[in-house]
Amino acid sequence: MARTEKEEGGARRGQILGAALALFLKHGYEGTPLSAVAEAVGLSKPGIVHHFPTKVEILKALYYPSFARIEALLDRSPKREELLEGYLEIMLADRELAVLLATDLSVLVRPEIGSKAMELNERLRVGVAEENADLAGRMRAECALGALRSAVMAFPDADVGTIREVGLKSAKAVLCSR
Repeated sequence: MARTEKEEGGARRGQILGAALALFLKHGYEGTPLSAVAEAVGLSKPGIVHHFPTKVEILKALYYPSFARIEALLDRSPKREELLEGYLEIMLADRELAVLLATDLSVLVRPEIGSKAMELNERLRVGVAEENADLAGRMRAECALGALRSAVMAFPDADVGTIREVGLKSAKAVLCSR
């Protein structure tokens, strides 16, 4: 059965996003011109611009689905442990995006990405901290989230089971410290 124009456009967008992410990881966001993304998928630069008018639109298409999953998790108001586990699963599903965000500051300084990431981090910190937590409690919550991020980002090729086990144990240990 022949694919519709919409399906073909969606497939092409997926190819573009995959190529862009690989190039961003290899050369950095700033070091990757749209023409390089176009070449990687066999399109002209105007062909890329047809799908993504700017490089920032590519970043948004890459990150916004992950951001939406984090928001959906937060909107369920899970208990602390469920929140940590859910956040870890989202990061594991989007490991390359997590690594890019941690290693390429030019991604984080884009207002469309950085502002949203900071907002979500604040919501995560509030969700992980105990209700009415003092400064020390809020700091422990941030450190617990950092333990999860570090397990994912610093070891991008590590076994997922090991990351889950060590990351969650580390995050929980931080929360229990006094």
